[in-house]
Amino acid sequence: MPTEPPFDSVPPPPEPPVDEAADRGRGPNLMETVSTLNPETAPQVPDVEASLTRVYAGLHGRVVADAAAVLDQVEKQRWIFAFLSAENAAAALNILEMLQLDVANTLGGRLDLLELPRVAGRSIAARSRAAQIVQLINTEDVPSDPMRTFLGLVEELKRHRALLATSDALTHLREGASLEEIQEVIDAIPTLSETTHDETDPVWHFAKGHEVREALDPGPAYRLSSGYATLDRAMSVDEDEPLGAFAPGEFHVIVAPTGNGKSAFGRRLLVSLGEDLIYGWGKRHATVAMWITEESAAIVRRAAELNKGQPFHHLADNIAISNPKSSRRQMAGMFYDLIAYAATQAEKTGLPITEFAPAAFLVDYIGEVYEPGENPDTDGLTRTASLLRGGIAQCDLDAVEFYTGLSYEEHTGSPKPDGLGPHKVAVIAFGQFRKIGDIYRPHSRNTNIEDFTRVINGEPAWEPRAGDQAIPHKQEIRGSGVLANHATSILLLHRSRVDDNSIQVRADGRTHVDDDRARILFLKTRNASKMPFVPLRFDSQIEGPRGQFYDYLAEKAIEDGRISPGHTFKRTGDPILPERPKAAPLAHVSY
Repeated sequence: MPTEPPFDSVPPPPEPPVDEAADRGRGPNLMETVSTLNPETAPQVPDVEASLTRVYAGLHGRVVADAAAVLDQVEKQRWIFAFLSAENAAAALNILEMLQLDVANTLGGRLDLLELPRVAGRSIAARSRAAQIVQLINTEDVPSDPMRTFLGLVEELKRHRALLATSDALTHLREGASLEEIQEVIDAIPTLSETTHDETDPVWHFAKGHEVREALDPGPAYRLSSGYATLDRAMSVDEDEPLGAFAPGEFHVIVAPTGNGKSAFGRRLLVSLGEDLIYGWGKRHATVAMWITEESAAIVRRAAELNKGQPFHHLADNIAISNPKSSRRQMAGMFYDLIAYAATQAEKTGLPITEFAPAAFLVDYIGEVYEPGENPDTDGLTRTASLLRGGIAQCDLDAVEFYTGLSYEEHTGSPKPDGLGPHKVAVIAFGQFRKIGDIYRPHSRNTNIEDFTRVINGEPAWEPRAGDQAIPHKQEIRGSGVLANHATSILLLHRSRVDDNSIQVRADGRTHVDDDRARILFLKTRNASKMPFVPLRFDSQIEGPRGQFYDYLAEKAIEDGRISPGHTFKRTGDPILPERPKAAPLAHVSY
């Protein structure tokens, strides 16, 4: 990487004859302006390695949330690593991952970097960088505001990058390149007015959050329904936004103890997203993808009722399900295949590639996606969560390559397609707990009722019964710190009774579980929630031996005639979708 603009390496152009009449009114001549620049005083490349080391040292003693915000910014601006040698870039990534792990596993208080516990096993360059961080901390040569220092570094690098690109454009001009080639180079000059947005800033969330998001990301704003109307309403914060639990670009995590119905919830979510995209929003070519690590794709399709003769077979062509795999590189390969398919269809039909690109991506489950030699609950989970949030959710093919080492070109044999632009993907991953909690013993002195119900205004939100299972704590999630730092929201599926729950045949001729009490609890909501929890039922399906969650409040409202269920609701347990604006049938026709 050159350290200064190579103006002196380009011979000056021959002086053209002066045409005073033609020049009149043109303003300053660009060549004359640039010729006054002195290459010796042109801005030098900032020392990225030293600057990052100072920023990291400045995180010592910071509140964990503040440190996490800085590391999030470093991750978002990963392009700055291109200003480092290959060895130093690898070391910088090592240090970033190490600090992210420390932040993820520090559940409260302040960050202590004097003894970095995960240095062992890292490269020599990474260990050297870690020692430099500790040395700066000990000498107190640290920035008072690490975030400001880092954003200042980003600004300097943006200016330098723009300067190099401008120099390249001038070289093409001097060498007589075609107008088309010159225009391509000019279009590649970075925009300096681009700003870095900190999504952890409270202003982002509370001061007309939807207007801020629309201003930064132009294009149609839409949310996606979970198929559970009560959950959609609980997670739709802004009155001006469409109803829906999830939005493109967000990364949600749904957790539950083993045997509580995560897979059943995921299967219903799969078809709900498809119904809402295709028949609600009119995105008839959109794809919903699901990455699974345990069951086969055939089992999932049957359980989701997507096979021929089943209720949701009409969605089959829009839903892609992997066979069980556990590698991030394989996950990247599936995502690249979906993008390559979208590019092919766009070329065939003349429609935008975004019409065919994946709109939602489900992972069941995130704790089983890692590479050999990684710890699934620490470094493996950190890299997988970063891939899902920073790569797939943002539909950023460069970021997917960054987190997996697999490029789009290597996997598909084709260059990256144009036209993805601001397209984003709603990502929902499922996680597990390390252990299952105790059961409710009402007469035990060691029983705390708040472990078994939510207490609101001094009263239990629901009355626990003897034998009910406890509500797991967020810290008991596998990789809780990592997920808390990365996820837009963390939702807990909770059933009051899983074991010792008898099955009975009732008057309707169907089998039912004796105790169907269930709910969704919010362990984290970045965008807030209108309800402390969402009441559900968990019971057997109308057809087949499997169980599923039912939206208790919404189905009662349908029964009472207070809400209209929409076209998808034909029987209890079917998705209950919000009404969507009608799409213009000729929206993509050009004349």
